Amino acid sequence: MSHSNTASRSPSPTHLAYRWRFAGVLVAWLLTSHAGASPTPPNILLILVDDLGYGDLSSYGAQDLETPNIDDLVRRGMKWTSFYANCPVCSPTRAALLSGRFPDVVGVPGVIRTHSRNSWGYLLPDAELLPSALRRGGYRTAMVGKWHLGLGAPNLPNLHGFDFFHGFLGDMMDDYYNHLRHGYNYMHRNMELIEPPPTHATDLFTDWACQWLTSHDRNQPFFLYLAYNAPHSPVQPPDDFHQKHRRRFPEVARERSQFAAFVEHLDDRIGQVIQTLDETGQGEDTLVVFTSDNGGSNHHGADNGTLAGQKQDMREGGIRVPMCAVWPGRIQAGSTTDRVAMTMDLYPTLCEAAQASIEDWMDGASCLPTLLGRTQPPEDRTLFWVRLEGGSRYQGQPYYCVRKGPWKLTQDDASQEFELYHLGDDPQEKVDRSGTETQVGDELRAALEVHRARCAPIPYRDSNGKGPGEIND
Repeated sequence: MSHSNTASRSPSPTHLAYRWRFAGVLVAWLLTSHAGASPTPPNILLILVDDLGYGDLSSYGAQDLETPNIDDLVRRGMKWTSFYANCPVCSPTRAALLSGRFPDVVGVPGVIRTHSRNSWGYLLPDAELLPSALRRGGYRTAMVGKWHLGLGAPNLPNLHGFDFFHGFLGDMMDDYYNHLRHGYNYMHRNMELIEPPPTHATDLFTDWACQWLTSHDRNQPFFLYLAYNAPHSPVQPPDDFHQKHRRRFPEVARERSQFAAFVEHLDDRIGQVIQTLDETGQGEDTLVVFTSDNGGSNHHGADNGTLAGQKQDMREGGIRVPMCAVWPGRIQAGSTTDRVAMTMDLYPTLCEAAQASIEDWMDGASCLPTLLGRTQPPEDRTLFWVRLEGGSRYQGQPYYCVRKGPWKLTQDDASQEFELYHLGDDPQEKVDRSGTETQVGDELRAALEVHRARCAPIPYRDSNGKGPGEIND
């Protein structure tokens, strides 16, 4: 009886206040504990640039150039200080990005090129790529810019999950205004070969991305992968950008000034894309990720800051790259993380944000909890880098890098003995500890042998000795 009387009694104001406070705490806990799932999947804009050095943005320490638009992305989201490209060159990183796997697992240990004798990758035709997973999750998928994962069927963007493609199939361009490679035209709109006007490629890709953002069907969330060729050589900034840079930084050497102007032009056009996103009312609902496919080439004026090495090297300057992510209301503005992650981790991260299902065969691991400010277990994977290349230096032999925790076992070509560095104590890789930390080195070598055995059966050329669209010569 007393229970009945207590139940019928009206709560006091104190009890009501307590209940409201408890309800507020409960709601906050639920929002925090389920922060990996958004009620509405976000649009996704993934911007990949080409050969940008770790020190080639103002927000990453550059003193001789200005990148206000990319810096604004860094300011509005999370900056990563230990983000790694999956390879120190182009194609393998792109294969890792879109497959969520180490690049040699999907047949791309090296650069895919026009001539079969000098092409070192063949994307497995049955590899499921990121746009296919997102499309299953209800996304409209589009790509603008540099593909570099195959020059013909079956390895074309529209045959690997992209509803729309407008861009360049090849590797580098011989000239940013004629858009050819070895005299061949690789510009396509979907499956159709096109001849765009002699406009700077960075401007073309920007215009095409903005056109798509303005005209696409708003009834579905979108995934737009925008991959610029810049600032890959040849270093061709528009003259007005170069002149403006020379006036602001007259003391900078000409080669560096050209490269810096090239980056500033790229930054300006990325700003146009973000402005279009906002002007069309899509900015607040879009997760934007920005990164580079590998480190910068010092030979062409890039700057990798205090890091040792450059593009093509397994030193930090070849593989550590800028990365930031912006998601209004979800990722804390002005936040920073030193968590170690790789390009291949973007696949599961974006799928988790999009609430799109993925398979458990993936090598990549979602870092969405870190992006959302949640606690994530320390990184404990063994990470691998590989590059296969020809020429007198590389001679068709792969070279590797292995990292677990702070320990990094690395070489810059197959003829070089492995060196061992502790990145926590020696981030500039000055002290080789392979002679004193033999157990660590042996453990990393053993892990590498397992990885090499895993990838050994996977071809980097098709049964005809070349990849789709390549020329036998």
